[in-house]
Amino acid sequence: DNNCNGAIDEPELGCDCDGVEPGTTVAERMARAIGICNTSAIVSMTPSGNPTAYGAFAEHGAVFPRVSMDGSGLDGLPVRNCEFAILATGPARNPTPQDSDMDLGIVGVSDPAPNPDGAEINDLTQFSLTLKVPGNAKGFSFDFLFFSVEYPEFVCSTFNDTFYALVTGEPQLNGGGKTNISFDNEANEITVNNGFFEYPPYWSLDITGTAYETTDTYTNCSDDPTIGCTAPDPCPGYIGSTTGWLRTSSPATPGEEITLTFSIHDEGDNILDSAVIIDNFKWLSVPVEDPGTVK
Repeated sequence: DNNCNGAIDEPELGCDCDGVEPGTTVAERMARAIGICNTSAIVSMTPSGNPTAYGAFAEHGAVFPRVSMDGSGLDGLPVRNCEFAILATGPARNPTPQDSDMDLGIVGVSDPAPNPDGAEINDLTQFSLTLKVPGNAKGFSFDFLFFSVEYPEFVCSTFNDTFYALVTGEPQLNGGGKTNISFDNEANEITVNNGFFEYPPYWSLDITGTAYETTDTYTNCSDDPTIGCTAPDPCPGYIGSTTGWLRTSSPATPGEEITLTFSIHDEGDNILDSAVIIDNFKWLSVPVEDPGTVK
């Protein structure tokens, strides 16, 4: 009973499928595209960065919003879903993300990580939502798909575009301190060095038309044994790849006010794009012990 009217709430299916009403802001459309349909849970919502680098979209090449495979919703996906949100380090849905002169004019900003390492951060793009956790929710989850044209050539390098999902105000996570909840099973941040990245052209979904699947016969890969990093071998002849769809889940405390910030940036330079698609946010009625991400 999220709206406290005394009745069990009906599922809000397809809240991003009703068209854009006059006066709808980009932030409102992005929240609906992600799947946050009950506006009573939203305290505030703010996209930031270059406005060309974020928004709500119905497709990105051959990639479409997440929907139930069998139309029942029993697989944990919505049965109707028309948009998703995109954040990027260049123009969203850029047809040429590998262009060396593509940047957003945002240089030398602070690393939003909970424990910044002092790296050069550029082209920071974020979507921040402050949410009131419903009284019957014990956690939340969302799906995301990370792309980068830095794969495979910049694996094991300092040029390391990064996606964070940052939570503050949740007492179960570092006493409410800022916490990154999206990482691989080795606790690596979501970069080209994370364990989820897929070896092209063996992608788990069709990414044709995203421009993160460009063939290139001159691709080079290099290991960095000083940090225990091994580059793909053989080096795939592509510019770009993806993690495939991933799902992050995290605990939530009923009644608490938390801030969830989706964040992506260039690291080490301000060229070569990366992007993240975010979809299928859900409050969970089953307790989540610790944050984590699975494929």
